[in-house]
Formats: sequence, structure tokens, C-alpha cells
Amino acid sequence: MAGCEAATKALVKIKNKNDPAKNQLTWKWRDTVNTGDYGNPTAGTTYALCVYKDGATKIAEAQIESGMTWTASSLGFKYKASTPNSDGVSKVGLKEGTGSAKILVKAKGANLTVPAIPISPTTNVQLQLVRSGGTQCWESTFTAFTKDEAPSSRPRVRDWRSTLIPLTFQGEKMSAVRCHR
Repeated sequence: MAGCEAATKALVKIKNKNDPAKNQLTWKWRDTVNTGDYGNPTAGTTYALCVYKDGATKIAEAQIESGMTWTASSLGFKYKASTPNSDGVSKVGLKEGTGSAKILVKAKGANLTVPAIPISPTTNVQLQLVRSGGTQCWESTFTAFTKDEAPSSRPRVRDWRSTLIPLTFQGEKMSAVRCHR
């Protein structure tokens, strides 16, 4: 989506386990978000986490619904589900601020499908959080991959700040907000 707010700091962490129920994704974004830009997820604003490969090919989408799983604070909103939603999302943090704003998205479980590690180091991957009811979105782009070099039956990533591993979420869901490419 053109015009998304790019992060000054971002990281992504993917764990691909032999047991799909133990797969995990963590995405952190940090920069500036103005008051009100997130909308109000306690009163109807929904979000989509969108993952693109090489600039245009959508390889994943996870919906984050509005409602009672969200709580408001003086600086933003928190989403915490004891059981991950149908796309595997279990936690979201949205904090407003100038230079100190943060977005955190965590997903896990069998509904989160991740590929084998490593992925081609020439692949660019972009993560975006898009909101309903507005034009605001937030993104980070990663261009380098690495694999933990320690022998292990469980592949994992060592350098989260420069590592990207494309992922897919099972199913294509209809909701109030969609990825736009």
C-alpha cells in the first residue's frame, strides 16, 4: 500500500517448528504515530497484517478483529487473546507517540504456516499493518536473511533485525479491512 509509515526500527522473528502448533511470528515496528491514527479497535476498527514478497506478491494476511479482546490505555490499545484468533494472532500492542510509538503483533499456532528456513537472501519481504476506516498503515521492509548456525532439529533465526522469513496464514478471510496490493 503506497504511503504507509515506514519504521525507523523494526524486527521480525519467525519460528518454524516441526509441530505446526508451535509455529510463531513476532513483528515489532517503531517510529511516530499521531494520536487517533490507530482508530479505536474497542469500537469497530479492525486491522490486517499483510506480508508481501518482492514488493507486490502477497504471501500472507492475518485479520485482527475489533471488540472485547481490545483494551484502551492512555497511549494506545492492547489486544490479548488467551486462544489465538482464526489467523493465529494472539497479541497486538499499539502505542502512540513521537519517535516512541510501537506496534507489536504476535501470532502462533497451527493456523500460522511458516516455510522452511532459510529463504533466499535476494528476497525482499515487507510487513504492513493496515487499519479499517482510514488510510493509515505502517510498514517495514527487510532484505537480508540468516539462519542460526547451531545444529538443531528446530530451525530458527539468529539476527532478528536483518532476518526475514516469508510466511503464510491458512485461509483467505473476508473482513472490513484487506491488504491492498
